[in-house]
Amino acid sequence: MNSGPSLADMAAAAAKSDASNPAKPRMPPPAMGAQILLLSIPFLILLAILGPRAYKKGIRKSLRWFINLSQRGPCFKCCHFCCKKSLGKAIQKAPLAPHGLKLTGAAARVLVLAWKHGASSTFSDDNYELQMKRKADDEDEWRLVYQGGDTSHRCNKLSPATEFCFRVRAVNAAGASGYTDVLGCSSKQVPHENNGGTGPGYSWSQTSTEVLLYLTLPKPYERPRDLLVDFSAKRLSVKLKGEVLLEGELRQLIKTDSVWEVEKEDGAECSQLLLTMEKVLQPEFMEKKDRWSCVILGHPEIDILIDK
Repeated sequence: MNSGPSLADMAAAAAKSDASNPAKPRMPPPAMGAQILLLSIPFLILLAILGPRAYKKGIRKSLRWFINLSQRGPCFKCCHFCCKKSLGKAIQKAPLAPHGLKLTGAAARVLVLAWKHGASSTFSDDNYELQMKRKADDEDEWRLVYQGGDTSHRCNKLSPATEFCFRVRAVNAAGASGYTDVLGCSSKQVPHENNGGTGPGYSWSQTSTEVLLYLTLPKPYERPRDLLVDFSAKRLSVKLKGEVLLEGELRQLIKTDSVWEVEKEDGAECSQLLLTMEKVLQPEFMEKKDRWSCVILGHPEIDILIDK
């Protein structure tokens, strides 16, 4: 009676089959092969640049030279690009929120903002979304005004003398960060006649040598001693019956012999204080117009690039 093959015979046959047909090695997928190729490029570049120089001048001097050269140069950018494209998607994570949102430039119809990168990964492809709305309108919705990879943006065609709110966040393929703290800022005023503007409770104008400020007095002006006007070279203070009407640091120096007077038109309920402040001309402004953008620092400014 014939019996089937034994276990020993079966094991020997399997070993013989494996020996005659060895397993083929696994090939990496095409995408991984491309990443490996990109990753090898910067190392080949480094070897080609540093090798001959290190042989002549030493490794330490060569490394210091390459770091100084490539911080913003094409070699660093090429290496960074290759690493980002090869490893970026594999190690990418949701970005951290940007920080340091600030105003870097302002005009009557232009605001320039900048912020700092909140790094998620060195090789992440982060973009930014900048949003804006009017500060005075609570019902105004946030509007996207910029989307891209830059860490600054110039907002054009804005309304003059208007307060705006801004916020920014970072986004990439892995998700989005939270928004930065809201930044409030204002566009400048279009100059009034005689290159002046307005401030809290007053208006002003200027020439190349003096500044005229018109302040409406909210209380009846009865006696000269009720009104105290204090001039200094860099500061102005106006008080009526002990109440501060205007106080602060001046934009630029004035002469301390500046004058003031109170005017009241017929039929008017309130008087008006007129301050005439003579400018101290700075040497750098001798050959061009010495124009103030505001009277008191921190008060609304005019766009001095617009001549009226």
